[in-house]
Amino acid sequence: MSKTPIPCIVGFGGVTPAGRASHNLSHTRITYNLESEQNKKDYIKSVLSLCNMADEIGESQSFDKFAADKELEGCYKIH
Repeated sequence: MSKTPIPCIVGFGGVTPAGRASHNLSHTRITYNLESEQNKKDYIKSVLSLCNMADEIGESQSFDKFAADKELEGCYKIH
């Protein structure tokens, strides 16, 4: 038996594309590596918004640069 932890959503409905979780951030978190680049950006924007960090982007830098910098810092690194 493997000792590798696995993601688990408890009492939330299915995580299939037709499930209730399919439009939720937790579903996107689990399937992040499989998502398109646009879906990844939308997910990160949503998380930044929830964390009140969306205003940090400002007009001085692009979202792509901001997201890359934050990912390097480990702020929302996806494992």
